[in-house]
Amino acid sequence: MFLYDALTARHLRHPRGLLGRRVARQMNDANLPLYALALGQLALDPAAHILDIGFGGGPAFRIMAERVPEGIVYGVDASATMLTAAERARADLIAQRRLAILPGDFARLPFQAARIDAAVTVNTIYFWTDPVVPLREAARVLKPGGRLAIAFRLPGGVQRAKFERLGFIYRKTEEVAALMVAAGFDRPAVSTGKGRTVPFFSVAASLPA
Repeated sequence: MFLYDALTARHLRHPRGLLGRRVARQMNDANLPLYALALGQLALDPAAHILDIGFGGGPAFRIMAERVPEGIVYGVDASATMLTAAERARADLIAQRRLAILPGDFARLPFQAARIDAAVTVNTIYFWTDPVVPLREAARVLKPGGRLAIAFRLPGGVQRAKFERLGFIYRKTEEVAALMVAAGFDRPAVSTGKGRTVPFFSVAASLPA
């Protein structure tokens, strides 16, 4: 059982191959409420350029495209499996130049400085060993006044202990907010959602205008 959990956790971090695709499909629907919470904090302009960092299965690409009908959605992920799957599943949006899929990771986003209006990342913060690095990189690519939303679950008790043994790092909303301020963001705000078994949160903040 532990071996299966460890294997699943590895694919949650970096999906690869057939099992990676299966894990991503299972997470797609589960992640949509977190995306809804995070996107609700971004106050998107119709012409905004929005970035999804570590998009996994890319479940919210169509929702984002609807929210920025005059803008563009970017997705960055380090997993070649997820990049290929998203390119196939969202080929129409890519052909319409509404969506661009790019390889990259949190420490090295493939954009020039001040290129993006808003960014979101869902269920990735567990894998940030040094969170200030990805936060500063997000700040680098965001325009002045640009906004970042970080959504995540926060299990407790036995479930939390199990995932921590598998390498997950859990941070309270207050710590996430403080880290965002340390990386240059202002006025962090927390939104809360209630899952069937585990609460989830989104912490959003803006760069100074």
